[in-house]
Amino acid sequence: MFLAYDPEKKAIRSWGHMEFEQPCFILTISPIGEPELSRAAVLSDPFDLYRYLATVDAVVVHSIQLLSPGELNGTGTWCLDELLELTHLSDPKSTAKGMLYKTVAWIDSDVDLASTAEWIPCVLFSKIPQPMPLFGSNAWSPFGSAPETFHDMLARSSSSL
Repeated sequence: MFLAYDPEKKAIRSWGHMEFEQPCFILTISPIGEPELSRAAVLSDPFDLYRYLATVDAVVVHSIQLLSPGELNGTGTWCLDELLELTHLSDPKSTAKGMLYKTVAWIDSDVDLASTAEWIPCVLFSKIPQPMPLFGSNAWSPFGSAPETFHDMLARSSSSL
């Protein structure tokens, strides 16, 4: 039995089963102060995951797994893999958008990566520590710096696999 919020009834309801048509995120969580109580949270939207991680204060997130369809993960069947990085891609010349998924097993996107050389990446989640140089030519600046190109990010991502 699953407990889930029903937006039509504006209440928590119990469901005998759940079906997914798109990738979703399964988080292993526990209440703060009670690490022995392991639970799972399921989120279907990448931006919901981003907001959840940015605002959650009552639980500890231990891990995030991606449940993905075979078309995305390349296996032909649904798979559950540990999520390492989730990046939103946007084309500055149009309204085109996409997601880049990096798991322990594969890297892929819901858009053709060959056409995204000029697109702007925005990392929504990363399990991999992101270095932030404080000094030198690559130092972070609140006044903005040249954004990392998508191909630079892909090279960095694939080198850490």
